[in-house]
Amino acid sequence: MKVLLFLLTFLFSTYVHSSVKVALFDIAPFSYINDKGELDGVVYKLCKKIEKESGLEFDYSLVPYARAIKLLTDGEVDLAVFYPSTKYEGLFDKLAPTLGNYNYLVSLKNLYIKSLNDIGEKKIGLIRGAKYSEEFDKMKKPGVVFLQDYSKVFNMLLLNRIDIAVISSAAFEYFLRVQNINAEDKLNIYTINLQPNWIHINKKLDPNIREKLKKANSSVIRSGGYKTLEELL
Repeated sequence: MKVLLFLLTFLFSTYVHSSVKVALFDIAPFSYINDKGELDGVVYKLCKKIEKESGLEFDYSLVPYARAIKLLTDGEVDLAVFYPSTKYEGLFDKLAPTLGNYNYLVSLKNLYIKSLNDIGEKKIGLIRGAKYSEEFDKMKKPGVVFLQDYSKVFNMLLLNRIDIAVISSAAFEYFLRVQNINAEDKLNIYTINLQPNWIHINKKLDPNIREKLKKANSSVIRSGGYKTLEELL
């Protein structure tokens, strides 16, 4: 009987203190390894705030986007933060909206974008698989150049190798600071939309943990007065 009680106590203790496994996408400025060899980025900082507020313990993994989606689908991680997509419906659960981004069309000063129709056949830098708005995503864009990450999108624009960069506001502000560029002097900006990220969780996550995460997310946003991710740069 004592052995049974010990085992039950041990299992309960292990369950209570088990960590929430979080998959972070390895792409600056959202989540990345900084010059000090430490985890950094606006999504990482958001998750750390939610972790502290929830009283839970997070275990972070930095992985490519496709790998994070698979880990979440397979139930090998508990949580990831990204834009919602109908492509993933049924694979995991959407818990709550959280901090997102403005999505921009950015061009050099010699090209002014007044509407999405101005894109035409212009050469436009876009991350493969990224979704921004229903109208924009469905548009025919014969001049699209698919690139690996926002760093390449931004630099291709500065080198005048594309006409338009599609970039989120957090990434845009980050690369402006890194390269010490004054946007008003060099660039034009057209806002596509303001899009929230969502906290996505695996389907088997404990209901009590779900509720703690949801409440912590709301509290972090409300108490910080945050609207978008670039405020965490």
